[in-house]
Amino acid sequence: MEIVDGAFRVGIVGLGRRAGGWNSTSPGWSDEVVHGKFDTFLPPYPWTHASAYSYLRETRIVAGADVDAEAREIFGRRWRVDDLYASYEEMLANEALDIVSVTTQAPLHAEVVAASIRAGVRGVYVEKPLACTLREVDELVEMCETSKTALAYGAQRRYDKPFEEATAHARSGLLGTIQRAYSISFGGGLFHSHSHTVDTLLYLLGDPVPVAVRAQLTGVELEDGHEGRRFARDPGVAWMSVECEGGVSFDILTVAAKRVEYALLGTQGEARIRNNGRSLELSLMDDEASDNLLGQVLRRGEEETYPYMSTGGANLVKDLLDSVRTGQSPRGGMHQARWGMEVLFGAVDSHLAGGKPIELPLARRDAYVPSR
Repeated sequence: MEIVDGAFRVGIVGLGRRAGGWNSTSPGWSDEVVHGKFDTFLPPYPWTHASAYSYLRETRIVAGADVDAEAREIFGRRWRVDDLYASYEEMLANEALDIVSVTTQAPLHAEVVAASIRAGVRGVYVEKPLACTLREVDELVEMCETSKTALAYGAQRRYDKPFEEATAHARSGLLGTIQRAYSISFGGGLFHSHSHTVDTLLYLLGDPVPVAVRAQLTGVELEDGHEGRRFARDPGVAWMSVECEGGVSFDILTVAAKRVEYALLGTQGEARIRNNGRSLELSLMDDEASDNLLGQVLRRGEEETYPYMSTGGANLVKDLLDSVRTGQSPRGGMHQARWGMEVLFGAVDSHLAGGKPIELPLARRDAYVPSR
């Protein structure tokens, strides 16, 4: 795809699978896709950071950094990038970058985002989770606000078509007064996987402020010392329940099956997003149905299907670029990321307290949870 004059200069830190480097084995990894001939790309989803930037004419990847020499070689060859560094600090010092993507392992996210802001970049696209402690989150929020740096959070389902359409139906009043949302999924780590889940459910509900959380986690391993607040690895989730301002709430439940489903429930209907974001089904109250013990019944609509993951990655990058130009916060920006992280750490505190409700925001900001 032809790059426009004055395109945003992009550097990527961490050149593995999520960046678009090695171990990227999804069906869209032909040379045609990599070099911009998207007419042959079926289904059309620029999923990785590099593919999203290459999909857009306004961005150009000019540099990448990774400690692994083989990762640098594969990424550079695949995306035709010549300026590759073993040190992200050296890349930030040598390249006049507008945008930095952070796709390292989670324990490095906060460090690299902070260094990028200090280097004067205009926007940062960081993978989830944002950080491994709430102290780090607080520091990044302050840095972004002080420097006016735009930040886009990598929980990108809020940019995929079925989720956008579900929230549009809710805003239109079609579903009545929105009351609740929920997700059923096959599991995954609290921070690695359910950062997506929490962000998506908050988006479906209109991004209300969460005020309390209860949760039970699985596979919890704590390191010795640290007052029992330093996890050895990312735990799983059995269930989670979150109350938000305005009387709305959401629930997360995991099951032993390959299943990912979301639902948004209102007084006049519901929207269900099935098949890991590939289909949307609306069910509305049937005004012509006779009253019964359960009240009005739901009339199911047709199920609409979408290409897998649609173009959520590219839409996120476009939103970040608009934020850089206008100064407006991205749809999935720092404050959305902050409240999502608050919920995740609230789930940690609830589990440690035996599943008791925990009020948000948290008073203690010292729990540490690593993620990949």
